[in-house]
Amino acid sequence: MKRYAIAIMLFILSLCSTAQVTNRALNFERNGRVSLGTPQNNITDTGITLQLWINPQHWIPGANVVTWGNNLSIQLGNTGQLVVKSTEESITFTDSNLVSGNWAHLTLLLEENNIRLFINNTNEQSGTLTAPFTVSTEEPLLLGGGFLGCIDEVRVWDFILPADYNRFWNNTIDRFNPQWQHLAGYWKFDQARLESNVYDYSENGH
Repeated sequence: MKRYAIAIMLFILSLCSTAQVTNRALNFERNGRVSLGTPQNNITDTGITLQLWINPQHWIPGANVVTWGNNLSIQLGNTGQLVVKSTEESITFTDSNLVSGNWAHLTLLLEENNIRLFINNTNEQSGTLTAPFTVSTEEPLLLGGGFLGCIDEVRVWDFILPADYNRFWNNTIDRFNPQWQHLAGYWKFDQARLESNVYDYSENGH
């Protein structure tokens, strides 16, 4: 598997002046999309955790934040809402931090029929699917698609991340992290020069 994921057209690596730390992030134009490859390291249908920071420059309902085949998508809903879709089902989550020009951290836990979402590690919300969530082993994990703004610190864990250490929501992490072995993919987007590739810091080679 390639060590780098292929970036798909029309995105810019930039410094986001309103980032949660002095940091680089992916800055999406509206038609920009980025492929992170297909995380497969130890991933099963027993449960995964997806984490990322988002900062929409403009709130565009229906814009895709994350897409993983037909199995999972995270979209902007109305202002203050995120819509999580799995196959033909969707669940809407609401939080006051979900507005344009504001950084918000998402922790999404997917375990069989259950979906839980934390915004900035608070305001836990949950929903239930009629059919269990299944992991896509063939489709790439995509960022963007109608989204205008910044995305940073994307992590895919191969299990349901416990609440220990506040789920590392407000920190970058390294191989000394106690749950490092459970990282299926980790993209910091911290390269000084990105051009057409993004680096997977989990060392799983996506």
